[in-house]
Amino acid sequence: MYKLIFLFLVSIGFSQYDYSLEDLNSSSNYYQENVGTSFFENKVTLHYFGYYYWGLCTTRFGQLNDIYLDLLSNGYDQVQLVGVGSSSHLNSLGNWVNTNDASVCADGAGSPVWNQWDANQRDLYVLDHNGDLVLYQNISNGLPNNLESLLIDLINDIPDDSGCTDGDMNNDNPCNPMECIDGIWYEIVIDCQEEMGIPCEGGVYVDPPADECCSTCVEYGDCNADGDINVLDTVLMVNFILQGQYNEVADMNVDGDMNVLDVVTLIGVILGTL
Repeated sequence: MYKLIFLFLVSIGFSQYDYSLEDLNSSSNYYQENVGTSFFENKVTLHYFGYYYWGLCTTRFGQLNDIYLDLLSNGYDQVQLVGVGSSSHLNSLGNWVNTNDASVCADGAGSPVWNQWDANQRDLYVLDHNGDLVLYQNISNGLPNNLESLLIDLINDIPDDSGCTDGDMNNDNPCNPMECIDGIWYEIVIDCQEEMGIPCEGGVYVDPPADECCSTCVEYGDCNADGDINVLDTVLMVNFILQGQYNEVADMNVDGDMNVLDVVTLIGVILGTL
């Protein structure tokens, strides 16, 4: 059975095609770690299901391991092969681990991973770096002729996050923006007045919006924070009072309460009598 699924046709994430099983191969770089699709983040992964004791299963895993090692030797290190067998066949584990360097795992009683993946003997699943299924094939009759070239294409499609273009800005965290200089990300230091202990004379610091870092010093009475105190602020203040809302900027006498005294004070500021 052969089925090739392109990314633009289907997107199947880690929810189905994942597991966490101990790597039993002492020759693997991940020996005794719990591995799975999400463990190998940002890598192309091959997942092969078979029986340790079955000769053809062992042969196919060895062929996959050869392709895996060939990719690694040619600098394609964003790829990982995992063989998944059964804990009921551990007495034959040596057939897979003695001559292979890829990760080898054993599914537990009841074969929950096999069932979740709907896997059969000698089924091969290839997932891209996002964990999306790209290739599913039973390889009893042999490996796909284009398997290695497919893997190389998938590896080449992985975004390169190692560098950047000069002048690029990263503002994902407004309090920790980054600028690219000479291909390297550098942190831009943000000095916020409130954090530096500079008082907000005649006003109060207001929390910034989500895309900004520093609090803003807003003068008492500037209810709409536009930098000007006028009749619009009076209207807003009256609305606050009528709706029973407390606004720190509108609390002109800083008594923790909003009432007519604050309105009178604000009008005095606007008229210049205070």
